[in-house]
Parts: sequence; structure tokens; C-alpha cells
Amino acid sequence: MSSLPFETIPVPWNDRGFFLADTECRPGAYLEYPAGCYYIQDAGSLLPVKLLNPQPGEVICDLCAAPGGKSTAILERMNGQGVLVANEPIRSRTNVLKYMLGRTGLPNYLTTELDPDQMAQEFGGEFDAVLVDAPCSGQMMVSREKRDSNAWSSRQIEHSAARQQRILDAAIKLLRPGGRLVYSTCTFALEENEMQLSRLLSHFESGVTPLCSDDLKSWVSPVQAGCYRLWPHRDSCAGGFAGGILLSSEFEQEIGHGNHRREGTKKFQAARNQSRHSRLNKKDTVDPVEELESIGDVIDGQVRCINEEVYYGTKEVWDLYESHRTVAQPPLVMVQAARRREPSHTLALSRKSWFQSSASISLDSAQAISFLTGESLRGLEQSATTEWTRIMWNGMPIGWGRYSQGQVKNHLPTWARTTGLKPK
Repeated sequence: MSSLPFETIPVPWNDRGFFLADTECRPGAYLEYPAGCYYIQDAGSLLPVKLLNPQPGEVICDLCAAPGGKSTAILERMNGQGVLVANEPIRSRTNVLKYMLGRTGLPNYLTTELDPDQMAQEFGGEFDAVLVDAPCSGQMMVSREKRDSNAWSSRQIEHSAARQQRILDAAIKLLRPGGRLVYSTCTFALEENEMQLSRLLSHFESGVTPLCSDDLKSWVSPVQAGCYRLWPHRDSCAGGFAGGILLSSEFEQEIGHGNHRREGTKKFQAARNQSRHSRLNKKDTVDPVEELESIGDVIDGQVRCINEEVYYGTKEVWDLYESHRTVAQPPLVMVQAARRREPSHTLALSRKSWFQSSASISLDSAQAISFLTGESLRGLEQSATTEWTRIMWNGMPIGWGRYSQGQVKNHLPTWARTTGLKPK
């Protein structure tokens, strides 16, 4: 934390979280942010991750994952061991989720785009832990002008509660015996919070108990065991709710199985595969994995070519992928773009403990700021003779460039470019 360009104050309910000491500070304006040093979110969002208590080696599902704040926090705690399945049913939100996961530099995750009921059919009984950050009325966001006053209407609360009930009924089917489920919202309504957990506990009667945390005693809800609340007037955040249940090791339930996959998913996958093949240069016979190896060395993890694009992951990721290949996607590292393949931004930000690029160029702060706005760079020398070079700042990767005759052409994706940055 001493390397951060601003002062921080620890968040009491999560040791990986920090408040800004200066509330006028803009943490996204520093170069450390595009380099992936931290994620910016309300401190209340860290409550459910603390209750979930992810452990290295576990198989965990974030059922409503976009934009990715809780998923990235879970990955950090897993420390590259085990598998996170980050699911987002709204397809328009998956790109930002994949970007945020890529910023961690870690390879142990899969992404899916399924409705919770479809997830239960596909992955029934496979997870040690499931996080459900459910869509809600958003009452905690009204004061920040991210919701209007309709968030307080009984109609909106009832609508949200009905949807949350459906999601939770699917989520519990994802757990294996002994697993744990954590549920969170950004609303104050009892109907959307404690009452949802009470319903689950009452429904199963035996084999399911409240998930309690000694570390969160200061925020315990007086309404329902296993539930915790943050309040704006007390906890210096927008607020927060998290509650959890724990399944016994003998718990049995009727769940779906992977061979009951939805037909729509198969059709979507087939259409996507056909689209990729139609873009290929028929004269191109270069092995995509060999192309990756010409860019750098994979130190840890496994690389595979799927539909002429290259993906990577740990052994645990590929083992899980084998059972769910029609719906799951590992981290994408070589992208088919027009008539050639290019290394992805995810590959650029990968930690050196698993990938080491053959060539790199180190920039000073002024040059890095120019690069992150999308500018190409001139008058630079790279450390090896290869087309693709990883752009570094302060020992950290920030993107890819293509080196040619003293000029580094900028290959930072449009959505990863940023303005208004300032040096440390």
C-alpha cells in the first residue's frame, strides 16, 4: 500500500479495502489504475466478499458478476488457485466484466452468460461457494443520484423481491454439500434482504444454517442471524447488506446437470464459431499457439487454441471447462482480428509469474500517459527483435504495441484508453 499515490484509511470490515483519506481525490486519474493496481468501488461492496471468505483452491461462482468489483476481489483472495466462474446474464455487460477480470493478471477464471436457472441446470452441485449480488430496488444509490425516488415504491420493492427469490432458488442448486451461499444487495428494504434469507432457511428447515462471521459482529443485523448491514450515517459508505447460509455436509437436493444445456446456447456457440471461421485468412497456416510462443513464454498454466483463437488457464480451469465447453470461456489471450491474430489486453496485463513477454519497452510517466490516451510512440528501442512488445510503466504492464522502425504503434483497445491521467 505504500506505493499508492494517495493516502488511505483501512476499511474495518474488509482487510483488502481502503477508504481514500482525501474525499476529493480522483483515484482513476493515476497511472496505477490502468496498470491494474486497484479497483474503485464503494466500500459497502466489500461486505459480501468478507462474508463469503474465498479460499485458494475452491470452485466459486459469482452469479451476477458485472461489472466485476466483487469478482476481482474474490480472485485476489484465491491467489491463483481454484476456479472462479463469473457469470453475467446480460450480454451487453460481459465485455466490461472480462476487462476487469483481465486487470487482475490472474488466469484462474471462466466467464459465462447464462440465466441463473440455466446456470443451475449446467453447473448444479459443483461449487464450494456462490455469491449472489442481486438486482434490487437500489435504495442506497438514491442519495448518489444513481436511482430515482421510485426505488422506495412498494411496487418496485415487490418486483425486485420476486426476482431475487427466483435467483436465490437457482443459486442454492449450484452448491455442493457443505457449500455456502452469500446474498447481497444495495437496498435497505427488509423484503429484499433479511426476509429473503429467512425464507430460504424456513424452506429447507434442516441441513441449512445461517452463515455467521466473528469478524463482522459489529455489523450484525438484529432481524435475522447470518445477516449484516452497513449504514451511511455510521459506516462512511452508501450502505450495504450481506447475508449467508451454510449447507450441511449431508445436504441433498434435486439439482440440474450439465447434460441439460439449453438449445439456445448451443445455437449461439455454433453461430459464433462459424462467424470466427468466416473471418480467417484461408492462406494462413500459422499455428496460433506458436504465434503466442513467439510473443512470450507461458511460465505457469496451459494454453489451448479454440476456433483459431488462443485461451489460457490453470489446470483446474481446463478441467472444469471440459464439462462446460459450450457455455464457458477461459481468458482470451490471442484474438482473431480481421485477417490476423493479435495478443489481447488480458495477455498484456498478465502477471509475470505466469507469462513473460519476449520484448518490452519501459516508459516514463509522461510517455505512459500519452500511450494510454491512444498515441503511438517514437524514438524508442525495445529489448528484443519481435513485432509485438509489451509496454511497461514503473515495472508494470499497461498494454501492447507493435514495434516498427523506431515507432511503436499503439494497440491499446479503444475501451481501455483513458484521458485526464496525471503522473505520481
